[in-house]
Amino acid sequence: MKYDDFIGKNKKEIIEKIGQQFNYYHAKQWTYILGNDLLRRKKILFLYFEDDVVTKVEVKKKI
Repeated sequence: MKYDDFIGKNKKEIIEKIGQQFNYYHAKQWTYILGNDLLRRKKILFLYFEDDVVTKVEVKKKI
C-alpha cells in the first residue's frame, strides 16, 4: 500500500480505507500499528491532519 496516497484524503475516507482503530476522531494526528518487521520492530503509520484532511504521512519503526 502506498501511504502517500492518503495525502489530501479526509478522515471519513481514511476510516473507510484502513479503519479508525483507537484514534480520537477530532485529533490532529492518528497512529496505526502496521505490524512488525523481521527484527521485531513495530512499523507505525502516522497521519497528520489540518482541517480534517491528511497533510503529512510518516512511517517509522520503533523497538
